[in-house]
Formats: sequence, C-alpha cells, structure tokens
Amino acid sequence: MLKTVNNINLKISGLKIISKIGEGGMSVVYLAEQVSLKREVAVKVMRLEIANNDLDVQRFKHEAKTIAHLDHPNIISIYSIGQTAAGEVFFTMPYLNHGDFSSYILEDEQEFIELLKSVCDGLAFAHDRGVVHRDIKPENLLFDKFGNVRIADFGIAISKDGTRMTKEHQIVGSAQYMSPEQARSLKVGVHSDIYSLGIVIYERLTGNVPFDSDDSISILVDHVSMEPPKLSGKMRHWQGLIDKCLAKAPRDRFQSMLELRIALDTVPTNSLQRTNKSIQHLLLSDRRWHLKWLVPVLMLLVIVAITLFKLSQTPEPINLVANDQNSPVATKPVNTADIVPVDVAKIISDTNDMPNNNNNKDNMPGADSLNNELSIDEIKQNLMEQQPPGAEIIGNSSDKMPPNEEINILLNRASANIDLYQLSKPDSNNATEQLLQVLELNPQNTQAQEGLHTIGRKYYHLINSALSKHEFSLAQKHVKSVIQFNQKTNNINSKFELQKAAILATAEQLDLSAISIPVEQVSELLAVVQNLSPEHELIETLNELVRLKTGPQIGDKLLDSQGIETILLTKNLAAMLNEVTIEHYAAFVKATSRAASKCRHKGGGASSFFGSKAWDKPFFPQGQNHPVVCVSQGDAQAFAKWLSQQTQSSYRLPDQKEWLLLATTDNNTFSACKSANVAGAEANKIRNKESKYSCNDKFKFTAPVASFSVNNIGLYDIQGNVSEWISCNNASCQTPIAMGSSWFSGKQSNKLDKSQKLKPSLGFSYIGFRLVRNL
Repeated sequence: MLKTVNNINLKISGLKIISKIGEGGMSVVYLAEQVSLKREVAVKVMRLEIANNDLDVQRFKHEAKTIAHLDHPNIISIYSIGQTAAGEVFFTMPYLNHGDFSSYILEDEQEFIELLKSVCDGLAFAHDRGVVHRDIKPENLLFDKFGNVRIADFGIAISKDGTRMTKEHQIVGSAQYMSPEQARSLKVGVHSDIYSLGIVIYERLTGNVPFDSDDSISILVDHVSMEPPKLSGKMRHWQGLIDKCLAKAPRDRFQSMLELRIALDTVPTNSLQRTNKSIQHLLLSDRRWHLKWLVPVLMLLVIVAITLFKLSQTPEPINLVANDQNSPVATKPVNTADIVPVDVAKIISDTNDMPNNNNNKDNMPGADSLNNELSIDEIKQNLMEQQPPGAEIIGNSSDKMPPNEEINILLNRASANIDLYQLSKPDSNNATEQLLQVLELNPQNTQAQEGLHTIGRKYYHLINSALSKHEFSLAQKHVKSVIQFNQKTNNINSKFELQKAAILATAEQLDLSAISIPVEQVSELLAVVQNLSPEHELIETLNELVRLKTGPQIGDKLLDSQGIETILLTKNLAAMLNEVTIEHYAAFVKATSRAASKCRHKGGGASSFFGSKAWDKPFFPQGQNHPVVCVSQGDAQAFAKWLSQQTQSSYRLPDQKEWLLLATTDNNTFSACKSANVAGAEANKIRNKESKYSCNDKFKFTAPVASFSVNNIGLYDIQGNVSEWISCNNASCQTPIAMGSSWFSGKQSNKLDKSQKLKPSLGFSYIGFRLVRNL
C-alpha cells in the first residue's frame, strides 16, 4: 500500500498524493495513487502563485490539450485534467519511473537505432497533426516498463492552429538542445525538432553535447555560428547523419522525421561490434597500431582463395549479357596474371585520414535522393590511385569497354536509381544522367527514352502526392527538379503539358482558407503554380488569400485610437466586445453637446415618462463602466457617426441579421446568474409578471460590462444586461427595433432572438447598444 506524505499541502479528489518527483518554473509533478483503480499516476500541477498569469494558464492547458490529441504509443498519454478547490490547474499522466535518455548507456548501436526510430515515429505523428514539440531533450524521452520510448512535456509546443503560448520574441526551450532558429527566436517548424534530436543523438554517441557553457547566451551563439566537433573515429560512421541533422539552415536538414528514420536504417553499425570480444579488446588496446591490419588482411586472403577456387572450377570466359537479347555477347577471359597484390595496410592507413563524407540522405519516395556516398566508379578510381603505374584492378582492362556492355551497365544503374527515386540527384549517380549517357552512345535506344518518360511520370506523381498532403514546400522542390529535368532532356517528356494541367487542377481544388492553415503554406502553393504557369488565374486568388492571412484573422482583437476593442467576425466585419459604456458616451456628449432623450423606465411603479431621467441620471445608480441606457436609436446612430470621425474607421449599428450572427454563438451556453445578468432572486421587488430565476446574480439593474462570462467568439453581454438597438430598414425609422434580453427579462422573455418594436426618439432604462465596424 502506498503511503501518503503528510507535509504536501495538496488535495485532489480521487487521488492520494505520495511524493513530489519533479518541478519546473511553472509546475510541480507529484507521484499519486488513483484510488478508484489502485494505480500510480503522475500529477502535473500548475503553481498557484502564477495562476493569475493568463498566458501561463493558457500554456499549461495547451500542453494538456495537445497531449490529449496525440494518441500514439511513443507519446505519453493523459488521463484527466481538472482544477483543485484552491484554483490549481492539474492533469494526470502515466507514472514512468524507468529512466530516460539522459541515463541511457549506448552499448548496442542497433538497439540505439531502434529507439531513435521510435522517437521519429512519435514526432512524425505529432508533426502530421501540426504539432511541433520545440523542447526535445533526453529528459523528455522517457522509458516505460517495457523499454519503449515515450515523448513527454509538450508544454511549449506549437499547434496546427498556429497557437503560440509564448511572446513573439521570447526564446523558449533548453539551450543545449535548441535549434539555431529557436536561438534567434525565429519561426520554427519540424526541422527544429530534427535538430534537437540530432543533438540528443550526438550526446549519446560522445557523452557530451556539442555546445556547452556556464553561460546560456554563449551556447545559443554557438548553435547559430559554430560547427559541432567531429565525431571520433569509433563513431565516424554516424558523421553523415549528424551533419545533416545539425545543419544550420533548416532547408539543409532532413525534411521530415520519416526521412531521418529512413536514414537511420542506412547507418552501418560499428565494425568493432561485429568482432568477437577478444579481437575487439585487442583492437582497442594500446598495441592496436601494429594489429589494425589483421582483420582486413584475413578477409582479403579469404576473398582471393575463393576467387582462385572458382577460377579453377570454371575455366570458361565470363559473359556479360546485354539487356537486348539480339545484341552481341561481350566476353573477356580472366588472366590470373592480371591480379596485382594490394597494399591493404597502406589503403587502411590512408582512408583513416580521409574526411567522412557519408551523408545519409533521403532515398524515400517523394523526394530526390541526395546520397553522397561514393559511386562504384569512384571507388574503383580511389583503389587504382593506390597502385603502382601500369597496374590494374581485378577485372579491369586497358581496352575500352564495348558500347553495348557500357549501355547495359548504364541502363541497369538507371533502373535501380529510378526505384530509389534518385531521379536527378546526386550529380554523380542519378537516373537522368545515366539515361542521357546511353542516348549519347545510341540516340535511338528505346529503353533510355522510355526511362526518361518514366522519370517524368515519377515527378508528376511526386508533385501531385505532395499537393494532396499539403506538403507544398516539397511540391515546389519537385517542380523545380522537373523543370530542370525538362531543360536537360530537351523536353523529351511529351506528356508534361497534360501532367502540368492535372497538377494545376489538383491545386485549384485545394481549400486553404481555413484559419488553421498558415500563410506560409499559401505562399508555397503560390510558388508551385507560378513556376508551372506564370499566367494562371489561380495566382490572383492565392495572392488575395495571402493578403487576407497576413492581416487580422477571424477572432483577433482590434483596438482603435479611442481604446475601443472589437473582435473580427468575418473578413469585413468586427463587433465591439462590450456594449457602449457611460464613459464613452459622456465623451461623445461633451464633444457634440447632444441633448438627452426622454427616458421610459420599467420595473418600478407604473410605466411612465420621467422628464428628469436621462442617460446620465437614470432611474437607478450606475458607474462609468456600466452600459449606457436611456439613449434613443437616433442617439446611438449619432454616436456611431462621431466615433467614426474620431477614429477614421467605419462604425455603425448592426442590422438584424448581423446581430443574430453575434447571438448564435450563445446557443446552449446560457447559465442564469453566471453567463448573463437577467432577473433573478435579487429582482424580486421589480414589477415583472414573468417568472424570475431562483439564483442571485447580485445586480438588480445593470452590471458593469464584462462582469459575466464571455461567449464563444469573445463578446460579453449579448444575452442579458441590456437589450441593444439595431439599425433600421428604412431612412424614416418609425419603429426602431431592440434585440435580445436585459436585466429586466425573466424566464419567458430571455430569448436570444427576442425583438421589440419601439417608438422613435425615446430612450429606455433597459436598452443600450453596441456597434459593429466595417473593414
């Protein structure tokens, strides 16, 4: 039975707090027992002293919401979220006490690779859903009881709706694992997580992070300007992957976690691990300088013995059969006198000093491969440079290779490269160059021509697939490649125009108007269309969408020069957050000397006119932050005209359709005395024939604006407090209309679509107004 620690002053229903197991700047993590299921859980609790900071509260809730939407075996899950009686926000998670990457000791490289692939899977899942972690470090890569990796702490993640829980230029993350763009407080994407994971890999391989200092600023500067130290010889086979992960520019890194995962499969495990323990110990000892040649020489002797044995068993000449069955067969007898002894020790010594250029690049479908490994011809060339003048490598001849044999080799390599999607890159080994070499040797070769058409089709499918997945940056990369391909091949792909039309048709069907789609994606699609068809009509549409997305977005708050806040409802319309207050109306009257309208009151005695009652002296007391009442519909229109002049904006009363648009967001959210100021127990003495609510909201008449909860689009008091004037359908406006309920409304009249036709030139003690703003 787990024992509760008595000195922890935290009470959460259904949980027994056991101990504190961690803490950070904004939260504390406790070990607890979930009583109903008798299981251990981790409870992350926001510190009470920072609960008044709205940004921190949003960031904490954002983490819980983010985790809850990422259901993946390599991402830590969330059980529940809640709030303590003291106001502390918390959420519960699985309790993982089996260590993390910071304590992982690299003993088996293949096991390490499998763990990293699991991390890639989890982050790829998050990235596909628009979530960037931004704080990948060993402490956030936990192990469960089965040894699986679970990614934790999404507290500073960016979600797909663009939500940023930090200030615009605030640097967030852990300095040692921070990408250069994070260090410079620039926009981050999936490439930032790739960089951070690269630091984690580097640290596990070497035991140290590449950049470290007592001064965090120095670390950030190093991330931006310094190259990481190279790996030691023992781990040099990881250098290519590390270089690509830690490239300074995001475009030079792996472009997705999937690319990194594929690259991990190409990392050769250290040759020392494939030796038995005694040889490994010997090679690592202080005497290894005179034994390093042992294994290579033994291997060479075995290869030579096998070769001589096969030659003795097979005296016939070796045949290289062409692809074309009608082509002549090239034969070459093998002479054992051609075999020249190779100085293996010299080769090993020389190659140990060579820089490692093994950059594991992308061979995945959907991207040109950038693999920089040496081609077969380059390996042969390097070996030949080790030989004395006039010497030959096994199987090489001083005679020029027959054309048909060379064509078949090129065709085979091109076919393999097409399967690997090495269509145009790397420069030294790609299908396009190989097929063009074939056509130089034989301009009528149909296999080479068909191969180039196949490459064209491959590019078409790559671009179309990238567009369908909204991977517009990748689509743009492929478009540039296919344009270069067409130029290089003299437009041999006769179906390109049809393919281009199909790609543009796909682009036209994409709807990028959603708020969650960032302007960067629209700009990337625009670049795709411009490169394919500079005069296409879609360009104008996308340019307009870019302009809209770079301006205020729906739901954004706008502030005018008079300090009045509005919320953007559509691309052309914003509405005031609150009803116009006495403070704002008084400024209008002072500036214009507008006479007060007569006011009619409800709620006390018979309905009657009160000549001495007006907006500044209504029937009941009000403060400067109360909604102004006792103003006529004409007064409201005059205020709108004055405010427009003062702010150089276009304010007006909403029409009925627009007001109902504001009100629909309150559907199913009404809660008496919580979401609206309506007639409750506090209004028992008000003469109102309707049934009153049993609760007490403490406001007999009007309440200060924003005293009750905000609705779904950020507006206050659409329901309750005061009814609101709307614009008239005609210029004469003989029957002005007020919409909605007020402090006077009981259960029968508290309706969102309630409207009242009233007499002109009169104000009422339960009617005020709010304005909308044309954009």
